[in-house]
Amino acid sequence: MPTQAQIARRYTERALQLIRVGNGQAADVRRELRQLAAELRQLLAGADLPAMSRRGLNALLRDIEAAIAGRYTAIADQQLAATAEIVAIEAAWARRASDFPRPASERVINSAAQNLLIFGIPLALSWAHNRDDLTRRAGGILREVAAGQAPPETLLPRILGTGPAGRETGGLIQQAARNADALVHTTVSEAATDARLPVWKANGVNAFRWHAVLDEKTTAGCALRHGLLYELDTLEPIRHSVPIEREPPRHYRCRSILLPMAYADDIPMPEDGGQSTFRDYFDSLTEAEQDRLFGQGRADLFRRGVITQSDLVGQNGQVLSLAELRESGVFSAYDDASKGGRYSGFFTEHATYSDAQLLRSARNLQKTIAEHEAWIQDPYIKLAMDVSEFAVGNLVRKKWPKDIARNRAYLDIVQGILRRRGK
Repeated sequence: MPTQAQIARRYTERALQLIRVGNGQAADVRRELRQLAAELRQLLAGADLPAMSRRGLNALLRDIEAAIAGRYTAIADQQLAATAEIVAIEAAWARRASDFPRPASERVINSAAQNLLIFGIPLALSWAHNRDDLTRRAGGILREVAAGQAPPETLLPRILGTGPAGRETGGLIQQAARNADALVHTTVSEAATDARLPVWKANGVNAFRWHAVLDEKTTAGCALRHGLLYELDTLEPIRHSVPIEREPPRHYRCRSILLPMAYADDIPMPEDGGQSTFRDYFDSLTEAEQDRLFGQGRADLFRRGVITQSDLVGQNGQVLSLAELRESGVFSAYDDASKGGRYSGFFTEHATYSDAQLLRSARNLQKTIAEHEAWIQDPYIKLAMDVSEFAVGNLVRKKWPKDIARNRAYLDIVQGILRRRGK
């Protein structure tokens, strides 16, 4: 089994990858909500609510409810499928991360995916709550306008927001997007935790350490538990008296993680491994490692104090598809390529480059990655407005994320060669 320091580093880097996965899943939900906004705009266009009969108003409310229900059904289906895949991926990753010999049984992993709860509530029901909240609030606004309690001109801004169609800000749709974003990131965290626990149990792990270094404003509950140990089976505290209450995530957007441990007779002491804050973790990395994990531009801005830790860790605009998550392992692309693995041809060729050529190659790769990330956020930076929705979805969900993953691997290899040369 790797050392505790190695495990902490591997799990922290994996947590950063999972934030990118959450970013990608949240972007999918936001696209669905933008399409919902377009449907609602069409339903509400020209509606004279103060002059509308009760029957007409009820019919409009039913149409609004049906539009919201349809989109949230699609969102829930997508998220349930993605969550099941994340559970399977993370179970396999947890085994590799600690060099465990045994996998958890397929039945146990499937059960973890099917029975996943978000703060005690099934995932499908969590999305239903979001749906019902939006339906109730939208209906309330329509009724206020119809009753003359609010001016008709406030209807669309309050529901859809203001600004160009498809890019509105404010309103119920943006609030729904924020709620969805929190649920998506929390679900990814829950899926990872639920996937790893049965793998640990299958391989003799009997304890875990709470690790909370990625949040800028770590909640009091998470900060209190950082570095503390708990029994895996009973969740009882080890050498302290702070109850666990629940495993991470403890709250929406929680970034605490658990680290597996195994001990026999000598009961370990709680500790933080010398890294009690994110800044400790960040400063323990070389500059090249910081650039690889966070992107050279963002890492440089953080080093110079231009952006906050939340901006850096949140990795806004950086996404990772489930296919990329499945392929990503514990070790870097450089480690793999330098040992004859994937992209070994790229490594062999670039190992002959001069330092200046490698630096130029790194800059070009970073530019390409940034361009693709911007296209994913707003495809029409790159595409004409008349490109079909299917084609846009294929680029955003498949091709461009794959291009980003490949170029990130190339960049890691180039930076690895430079690190080996002491650059």
